[in-house]
Formats: sequence, C-alpha cells, structure tokens
Amino acid sequence: MAGAAADDDPSISDDALFWRRVHPDHIVLDENLGRQRPSSQEFRDDELSVILAEPGRQPATALEAHPGRFLVAIGAHELRQRGLAITRDPTDDEPAHCVVLGKKTRSTAEGLARAAVWVVPPPE
Repeated sequence: MAGAAADDDPSISDDALFWRRVHPDHIVLDENLGRQRPSSQEFRDDELSVILAEPGRQPATALEAHPGRFLVAIGAHELRQRGLAITRDPTDDEPAHCVVLGKKTRSTAEGLARAAVWVVPPPE
C-alpha cells in the first residue's frame, strides 16, 4: 500500500465520528478501564469497514441488517493520529460506508479498541 495518507479523503472532517459494528464474540472486559470494550481484533482488518455517523441518523439503522451486533463510535482524529486514512466507499446497502486504510499493528488496534465509545452497548 502506497502510504495511507495519500488515500485519505480531505472532505472528511477530523471531527467526524464513525460507527463500527461489533460482534458479540469480540467483546472483552478491560479491567484497566473498568468496562467492556471491543477486542482489538475488531480493528485489524486491512480495509476496516466503518460507517460515517451522519447528523440526524439514528444508530439503530446501522444495525438493522446485523442483528445481535453492537455499535461503537470512533473519531476521525483517533484514526488519523495513528497514521490511518479514511476513504468513502458507499455501497447500495450503506451509502455512508467508508474504509480505514493503513497498517494496523497490534498496538494500533489496541489503541483504537480502547478509544472506542459504545453507542449501542452490550448488556453488562
């Protein structure tokens, strides 16, 4: 991959939030944080699938076709400060679909998992 920065979409603000669906098998109890969080495994994909959280959109709409999943939010600044790029990748089913490109080392994935904030949380 020729440098993630070259693939970054400048029309996406650093203040933008992205949603990531979380499989129930990828939830861990982080004793250091004192809460459940997604496993770092959720942030290791080469082309990490996310949804741009557009103003006015209800989070539940991102889960309609994915029963049993949960939802976290992560900011564009969190992604970019780790050297990752965000690019739009709309699909027929999800016009707000984007992908996060760049090398996701173990420490990068761990940092993203810890920075993620529950939007639709799992039960305690």
